[in-house]
Amino acid sequence: MATSRKDLKELKMGSFSCNACGSEGNAFSFSCAHCEFDLHIQCAKLPAKILIDKHPHELNLLFNFPYKDENVVFVCDECHGTVNRNNWVYYCSHCDFGTHSNCATGIVTQKEEANSSQSCNEYLMESTARKVEEIKAYNEAQEKLMAVTLEAQLNAKGRKAILDSIDDSESHRRYYYY
Repeated sequence: MATSRKDLKELKMGSFSCNACGSEGNAFSFSCAHCEFDLHIQCAKLPAKILIDKHPHELNLLFNFPYKDENVVFVCDECHGTVNRNNWVYYCSHCDFGTHSNCATGIVTQKEEANSSQSCNEYLMESTARKVEEIKAYNEAQEKLMAVTLEAQLNAKGRKAILDSIDDSESHRRYYYY
């Protein structure tokens, strides 16, 4: 399948299986209906090259499996799990070192998070708390912007009133010289 990231123009909402990392998604995705190709938003933004602590060279993002032989089993050098040949990988051809895209970037999908030691409810509570904090920060920023805007409007009206009082021809003193 030769779909590139630039061909994915449709943004859809719903359940899907990500063609980059292989995990399930249930939110917005970039999608190509013609190719039946879907990507998580974060997978669509993966960098083309990456450096990780466990390897001295840059890893290149490959959209195709690095081996032509279909009998080769590719094991992730980070988590030691088997890499699906249909998913994207980060790979160093000099050393034959490769990882799942998620292992290289540290992206944790919701499915992986729910399966970790943290319960699903705790994950949802933390996610909700983060969203509430983001909303509070947004509201505070909006209130500050409104206050600054109001202050600027009041200052402008005050300056205009002063200029109008100075400019008012009836209020000028008339001087007579004898």
